[in-house]
Amino acid sequence: MLSQDVVDSLFPPDLPEPEHLEQRYPPRDLPEEAKVTRFSPSPTGFLHIGGVYAATIDVDVARQSGGVYFVRLEDTDQARVAEGAAAQFAEAFAYFSIGPDEDDETGHYGPYSQSERSQIYLTYVRELLRQDRAYLCFATKQDLEEITARQRAAAPCPVTTASGRSGATPIRRRLPSGWRPASPTWCGSARPEPRAPG
Repeated sequence: MLSQDVVDSLFPPDLPEPEHLEQRYPPRDLPEEAKVTRFSPSPTGFLHIGGVYAATIDVDVARQSGGVYFVRLEDTDQARVAEGAAAQFAEAFAYFSIGPDEDDETGHYGPYSQSERSQIYLTYVRELLRQDRAYLCFATKQDLEEITARQRAAAPCPVTTASGRSGATPIRRRLPSGWRPASPTWCGSARPEPRAPG
């Protein structure tokens, strides 16, 4: 386990503590059965009918339960952002009456763009490292590509091995003997049934 001093040295010194964020973002004052729903379009492309359908369900669930519906723009892949996508989202939300109940101007739980929430996420990454519930991985993008290529050559579906954790064994070795997850359809042409442990 890394000392707190070492963990803290890896992060900006002005990061808030989790308690500060929990005070800033308290539980919402909503009826007990209320649902808070989120639609998260990516501006790497434009909104299509499937997105409109998903957002309509989110709006209906939130509003019928007395809850809140919001949109969080998944804009972390800045290299692939399509120019004009965010404006097209806003236009489509208005046209289909699926605009959010809260946003950066009206809500208290923002920012509502993923790329602007890094301080929140870094706070909790730091906390997980402090508690030894996360580990540092020093693999480069090239290392990960090589690992994936070797795994795909040997098996239909790549497996995460926690290789960045000092002294860690692959996750598969930590599972009960004989246990095998069902392979998602993108990993191979057949989807085997999961086998029960033991």
